Amino acid sequence: MSTHYRLPRRTAPKLKGRSDGELVGSRGHGLPKPSSARPPPEPHPVECSAGENPENDSQDGDDDYYRLPQARHRPKTIIDWRSELCRFLRLSHEPSDEDILEALEKTEEKLRDAERLKSQFSADPGPSRYQVVYTIGCRLAPAKDHETLYLDTPWPVDSGPYHSHLRGSRAITNLELYLERNQNVSFLVYREYSCCYRTIKWQENSDSQQPDAEE
Repeated sequence: MSTHYRLPRRTAPKLKGRSDGELVGSRGHGLPKPSSARPPPEPHPVECSAGENPENDSQDGDDDYYRLPQARHRPKTIIDWRSELCRFLRLSHEPSDEDILEALEKTEEKLRDAERLKSQFSADPGPSRYQVVYTIGCRLAPAKDHETLYLDTPWPVDSGPYHSHLRGSRAITNLELYLERNQNVSFLVYREYSCCYRTIKWQENSDSQQPDAEE
């Protein structure tokens, strides 16, 4: 058998008024006086001048951030056209204006002649033929000169240590251009010449006859 007990009900404390306006409970403890402080002022809206919008500014800032890599341009390169002309015309680095103009006129004439010959041979190249070309292998000359092609037959000259050097004329400086201008040339015949390797017999005979002539 269980027994139930009922607790006595507690009464709420009574509030008493004081002369200073503070509320006092039944036990004499003072309650905090309601705060009379004013609420903080609300922030004033920022005034924008005509044409300004904070949202647009932030959006424009983002656009500028993404547009920054595209806005970069390559630095401007300053070209010395005078030096380029001198290099193209194979002139010295400090030529006069008259020299540059004269070289330009000569180059223009060569280009016109090349165009005229090209149109002439492309229209009527003529019958097919062969062309004989000559090379000179001189022991004293640079290796690059051994590859030079000549249209005329080489001839000996009194030059070099052995007084029997060979020279050629009408050199072909550009073989591809020559064949383009002479489209009727079907094949080339190469003839190689050599010089300045040893003393030739006629020179030995002339040297041996010199003392007799002096006597």
